[in-house]
Amino acid sequence: MILFPAFGILDEKDVNSLEWSVLILIAGGIAIGVGLQQSGMGVWFSEILKPITKLEYAVGLLFFLCGVALLLSTFMSNTAATNLLVPFAFPLSAAISPGSSTYLLVICLGIALSASLAMSLPVSTPPNAIAYAVGGFEIKDMIKAGLPIGLFGLSLTVLAYFMFL
Repeated sequence: MILFPAFGILDEKDVNSLEWSVLILIAGGIAIGVGLQQSGMGVWFSEILKPITKLEYAVGLLFFLCGVALLLSTFMSNTAATNLLVPFAFPLSAAISPGSSTYLLVICLGIALSASLAMSLPVSTPPNAIAYAVGGFEIKDMIKAGLPIGLFGLSLTVLAYFMFL
């Protein structure tokens, strides 16, 4: 924020034309993610899911975590959603396969990919926010295009995980 105006990359006109409401939405999503993580909800949620951490439930657990990542990332920043869910994945993947980092890697990668698939709202990603701020379409147009992409991508992510196993 300071360097761009200092070096002349942005001037007063550029700063005044920014869609601040969308930027505040993105910052709010990041704040929600940090708040949920610092409140201890990650540990609480991991404890709830520990009974289903058997190898035969691994695909279902991945589908659940990836679905939650896609849902959360739709309403908050994808970075914040990933930062919130990846700490859940550590104890759960360790319980599925103690001593192996393969499940941890695949589950964390699945969460990150699924969070990146959220394209239904302006708050989901900064590129969405910028595109929406420029104008030319409405949120319903973003939902029409983003929802099928997110669900199809989620299916491909879980299918790739299943084939990997």
